[in-house]
Amino acid sequence: SGFLFFAGKKFGVSTYVNQVKKRCKSVLSVFLMFSVLSFVVCHLIYRFTGAGIIGMIDERIIHHPLYALLQNPFAFQLWFLAQLFIMSIVSPVIYFLIKRLKLIFPIILACLWFMDKHLVVGGYTLFNSDAYLFFTLGAYIAINELNFKTLYEKAENKKAWIVSLIMWIAIVTAYTLFSATTEKSSCIQLILYKLSVILGVVTVWLSYDRFSARFMNHPVTKTLTENNFMEYYTSLIGDIGTRGNTFDVISKNQESMAASIDNQRSSIAGVS
Repeated sequence: SGFLFFAGKKFGVSTYVNQVKKRCKSVLSVFLMFSVLSFVVCHLIYRFTGAGIIGMIDERIIHHPLYALLQNPFAFQLWFLAQLFIMSIVSPVIYFLIKRLKLIFPIILACLWFMDKHLVVGGYTLFNSDAYLFFTLGAYIAINELNFKTLYEKAENKKAWIVSLIMWIAIVTAYTLFSATTEKSSCIQLILYKLSVILGVVTVWLSYDRFSARFMNHPVTKTLTENNFMEYYTSLIGDIGTRGNTFDVISKNQESMAASIDNQRSSIAGVS
C-alpha cells in the first residue's frame, strides 16, 4: 500500500490531495460500508437466534456507535483499512521522515513493531506499529526507487531458498508448540511470532520467484498476458483499432471491386 501510494509520483500538495481523494473512494467508503453491514448482519443473526451476545452488540452500537463503526467493527478484519486511511492522511509526515532520517525511520518503526508498541488515545488506535511499519517500508522502496535485482538473483540460489524455507517452518512450528503449551503470552512467544512474519515474507517472495517461471510456462497460463493493466489496455485498444482499420480497408476494396464488376456487366449488356 505504501509503495503504490508513492510509486512513480512526485509527491506534493496536488498529489497528496489526489491520493487522499482516491483513498476516500477505495478505502474509507469500503470500510464504512462493510463496517455497517457487518453490524447489521451480526445484529440480525443474534436477534433471531436469541443469543446472549445481542446485549453486547446493542450496547456497543447504542452507547459507543463511533467506536463500533470506526475502531472496533464486528468484521475485525477491516482494521487495516482503517489504519490505511489514517496513514494516507499522515503520508506527508511519513514522506518527510523518510527523506530526513533515511533508513533510520524504518529501523525505528521496526523496533517498535518488534516490541509490539501501539498508541491508543481514548480507545482509538492512532498508531499501529504493524500497519505503519509495512506501509513505511513500501513507501521507502518507492521514494528511493530501490532496485530488487540483487534479491531476484538470490532467488535463483536454491540454497538460500531452502535455508529460508527450513528456518521459517522451524520458527512457525516452535511458535505453534510454544503457544499450545503456554497459557499466557510471553516475550519469547512475541519474538517467535515477529520472526515468523519476517521470514514468511522473505520465504514466500523467494518461493514465488523460483516457481513463477515454471508456472508461467504451463499450458494453462500461457494464455495469460504478461502486461500490466495499462500495457494490456493499450495493446487491446491498439489491436482492436488495427483490426478495425484493416476490415474497413477490405470493405472499401470490396465495394470498389463490386462497383467495377457492375460497370463491366453494364458495358457488356449494352454492347450485347
